[in-house]
Amino acid sequence: KEAAEVEELQATHKSEVKALKACIIELEDKVGDLVERLKARGVPAEELKEIVAATGLDRVVRKRGNVFKRLYADAMERTRRFQEFCGSVRRMQEEEFLHVMSAVGFTSKLP
Repeated sequence: KEAAEVEELQATHKSEVKALKACIIELEDKVGDLVERLKARGVPAEELKEIVAATGLDRVVRKRGNVFKRLYADAMERTRRFQEFCGSVRRMQEEEFLHVMSAVGFTSKLP
C-alpha cells in the first residue's frame, strides 16, 4: 500500500514540475516580449538594461536569447544532416539506376 502511495505522490510531483516548467517558459517569453515592446516604444537600451538588472530579470532575458540561439543552431544542424542524407540517397539511386541499366544491356554513349 505504501509503494502505491509513493508512486502516486511521485506522479503528482512530476505533473506539478511539468506545469511549473511550462509556467517558467511562458514567463520567459512574456518578459522577453515586454523588453522587445519597450525597445520598440523607444525606451533607451541602457535604461532598459538597468531596469531589467535591478528587477533580477536579466537572467530570464538572457536565457530566452540563448534558447533561441540554441534552437536556431539545432535547426541548422538538422538541415545540414538532411542535405547530407538527401545526397547519399541520390548517389544510391544513381548507382542502382546504372546497375539496372547495365543489367538490361544499355550502354551510355555519353563521354
